[in-house]
Amino acid sequence: MSTSPTATPPSVTINDFRLTFVWVETILDPISGAVQLDAPFNFLQKSNVYQQVFAKVLVGGSGLNLQMPWRTHKEQFFWKYYLSGADLEAVGARQAWDHLVPLLTKLPFSVKNWKQGNH
Repeated sequence: MSTSPTATPPSVTINDFRLTFVWVETILDPISGAVQLDAPFNFLQKSNVYQQVFAKVLVGGSGLNLQMPWRTHKEQFFWKYYLSGADLEAVGARQAWDHLVPLLTKLPFSVKNWKQGNH
């Protein structure tokens, strides 16, 4: 059975829609040394110090409440692609530094009274 080219296509119902906006601003001054970061984030300026902190975060013990960016979900296609198909459990600190892998932390504030719905 074929449908004619003028037939109305079936309607689509979207039951769940999620959208994330990410704002990234590249500021190379901390990496170049033009600006010094305050503790506890000054480890982001030097490769050897970052690698030490990364290795501790990888095993869950940095003391800075930092986490890997890929620990929260089961499938991490972005990070596997970004790190050239690497096994995420075996990513080394040098590889993370070379690829500028960020570390996650909880912010010291939260959004309250967020209005959800149609606007």
